[in-house]
Amino acid sequence: MDKQGNATTKSRMVLVPTDVADPGGPGTFTGGATTPVVGAYGESLVALDDATDAYQLQYTHPGGSCREFDVIGPGTGDWVVHAESAELHMSGSLEAVSFDPAQRQTLFQWGPICEGEDFTITFTVMSGSGFAIDAVLI
Repeated sequence: MDKQGNATTKSRMVLVPTDVADPGGPGTFTGGATTPVVGAYGESLVALDDATDAYQLQYTHPGGSCREFDVIGPGTGDWVVHAESAELHMSGSLEAVSFDPAQRQTLFQWGPICEGEDFTITFTVMSGSGFAIDAVLI
């Protein structure tokens, strides 16, 4: 609890993938277009609207305690996305109809992930449009 009696939480690192053309940003985009969106982290999103557009992130644990891995984005559109990671032994689909049409929410969560559990995860658009990644929280 803080001095005002509010519950406190651990701070988390926020990675903001905002530019398709920026190879130095967190993750790599295949296809997609940077779109200005008021209220988004970084004031823009990378919209992945075509089948086979993809976002891939190689996660390296920053050290310290175990932590959750969250992918944040809007729930709008009619997209179906395939999420896959060989290191996490997971593969499955995410569908827009499973989410509220809110601007910012958790679309994918995994963890806790501990030091030494590095992985690569890929989100590939299978159909529809409107899929975007606003931020990755670690």
